[in-house]
Amino acid sequence: MWAIVLIPYTIFGVYTGDKYWSPSNVIAFAVTGAVLVHLFAYQRKLAWEVVWWHKYFLMFLVVGLGSTITSPYFTPALARAIFQFTGIVNMLGLCIALASEVRRDPEFLARLTKCTMIGLGIVAVLGIIQFVTFNALHTDAGFSQLLIFNDIAHGYVYKLPSELGSILRPNSICREPSHLAQFLGMGAGLSLLRLGVLGRIMQEGLRKAVPKWTAVATLVCFTLTVSVIAYLLLAMILVSLIAVSRRFNPAFLVKILVYLVFAGAMISAMAFFAGPKFTSKVSSLRLFFTEINPDDTKDEYVSALAITANIDVMVKNLKARPLMGVGFGAHPLSYIEKAPLYIRRPDTFRINSADAGGLIFRLLSETGLAGTFCYVAGMLAVCLRARRLVITAKAKRSDTVPLVTGYAAAFIGIAIIFFFRWGSYYDVELWTLMAILACAPMLFQPGQARIPVSEPMAPQPVNALGLA
Repeated sequence: MWAIVLIPYTIFGVYTGDKYWSPSNVIAFAVTGAVLVHLFAYQRKLAWEVVWWHKYFLMFLVVGLGSTITSPYFTPALARAIFQFTGIVNMLGLCIALASEVRRDPEFLARLTKCTMIGLGIVAVLGIIQFVTFNALHTDAGFSQLLIFNDIAHGYVYKLPSELGSILRPNSICREPSHLAQFLGMGAGLSLLRLGVLGRIMQEGLRKAVPKWTAVATLVCFTLTVSVIAYLLLAMILVSLIAVSRRFNPAFLVKILVYLVFAGAMISAMAFFAGPKFTSKVSSLRLFFTEINPDDTKDEYVSALAITANIDVMVKNLKARPLMGVGFGAHPLSYIEKAPLYIRRPDTFRINSADAGGLIFRLLSETGLAGTFCYVAGMLAVCLRARRLVITAKAKRSDTVPLVTGYAAAFIGIAIIFFFRWGSYYDVELWTLMAILACAPMLFQPGQARIPVSEPMAPQPVNALGLA
């Protein structure tokens, strides 16, 4: 459980070479090891409902291994490939541990949610305080001391909020504002439900599992990041909340449109107050759809140029090895050979080459069409099954529907952002959300009509945890 609660506290990690170890990663490896030792020591069989979705990722690992062994970059990429393979295996083990605990004690999910939301709430409150002290008091007192963790970690784990026009953006104890949004995104869906976005029944179902102050702090801090990624993530989570909890019909499409208009208005308003640097970040997205010319290689377009260059390398790798890619860990090596000329400057070369600029680009480049299909199929299988249960099955507990709905919306939003901006195979926040959704079948009684969330629900008995 603590591996999940400590996810945002990345500032306390350390570097070994170019590999960063955060507290959540270390504890996740320890938990996985303990689970596997316990399993083999007692020769216990795993229930199918715990591991039913692992088959997709086991096939992914088989494809990845085959691609790595036959890769032209096998020797230089071997160390990175071992890290990636081990990381995915570890996440699968962590998912087994979480699912096994939920199967043994369904109330564990509510307790885990409350601990996680309190952790996120603390991080969010620190970000709000940071925003006020920087912009109202014009001082970094109390936060500049955190730079010492860069020396302790022997790498870049924290920086003071960067200036964005006239606004200094919070990053709390995370690396950057966008990283802060990445972590807060885990609780954004639950926070929106707790504040009544989908009605009173959903709101009341989360009354004990999600303290209201954590929901408010999470969404306020999310807004203060003034991050394009944060706002896109929040907009996708808003839309996903409806997509997960409703059948597709005209009313559903109207609500989607309303939320998209709201999200667009919010981004426009923040762009107006934040100034030209924020606007240039948004406008730089056009580089994905146009030819690159010398005028587009200005400093404000570096992020978009880096991603575009990685896409160019991915396409070349896919053409050379379409089925299986160039192998785990080989994208950065192929980047050196295949990166386009416009990115070969001392200040821009190899930016984002380690993660290909996005998970979908990395999957296609390193594992080809076969590996990408297996990975995405596993994610879709978990998410679609959770949605089907939310819509068609009767929950065993009154908090089940809002919990699964909030986590599913967060997973969809974060997965999409991972696909196009954060290129890690095994980040704990992505896999934790997927593992929680994979537990959904244990929390429902399939085959029974569920009471629609828009209709009044009869009072529910209170269980031992005090959850209605």
